[in-house]
Amino acid sequence: MDLTNKVVIVTGAARGIGKALATGVLAKGAKVCLSDINEQLGTTTAQSLATLYGDNNVTFVTCDVRNEDQFRNVFQVTKDKLGQVDIVINNAGILDEENWEKCVDVNLKGCILGTRLGAESLRKDNGGKGGMVINMCSLFGFVPCPYLPIYTATKHGVFGITKSFAEIPEMKINNVKFTCICPGAVDTDIITEDLQRLRKQMLNDTSLMSTDAVVEALFKLLSDSDNNGGALIVNQRDPDNDMTYVKTN
Repeated sequence: MDLTNKVVIVTGAARGIGKALATGVLAKGAKVCLSDINEQLGTTTAQSLATLYGDNNVTFVTCDVRNEDQFRNVFQVTKDKLGQVDIVINNAGILDEENWEKCVDVNLKGCILGTRLGAESLRKDNGGKGGMVINMCSLFGFVPCPYLPIYTATKHGVFGITKSFAEIPEMKINNVKFTCICPGAVDTDIITEDLQRLRKQMLNDTSLMSTDAVVEALFKLLSDSDNNGGALIVNQRDPDNDMTYVKTN
């Protein structure tokens, strides 16, 4: 997909993977609405990207993805300021086994809201031009993890909602595609010292991928024409399976 003048919404975009994805598509000529619950950091990130890529190509909207009204506002502001929506990247997520209800709400409810709103905005019979909803999943979206059961459950849900929306006949008719990215451990703030100790125990490895690997996965998703419902593995620890689609049947 040629990203020139395409309009992309990225949630959880103030830092980490979301910031990297927003930067990546801007560098390819897209326009981006960054969304994040952290207003101060999100505004700073948007301003720095606007300096590099132009004020007319970048906007920021504060949003808690658990709040449907706030999430709808992201889409409305994007259309008002950038003209349309072509790609929705539901990236916002947390890892919190103790505060498990928040983890479920942010990771799963937030993704469901973003997927529904993306479908609504992109479908041709509702004024859209078609497009793609990309959900940030995880390797734990299709394999178990005894140390992170809540996080794993939420990512199984992300995998399920993505593949299920891809099978809705109305979505296919309206040229709306749904895919997800399933990375291993990425070098972001979500990877705490405690989590690294668990990874050492489980895998005997504490190496982390760069966010650049996830950006490359995004570009692969956007360039592969026949990937509706696909879940792309990003796992540099396993070169034979890195950048391959999950096989579920």
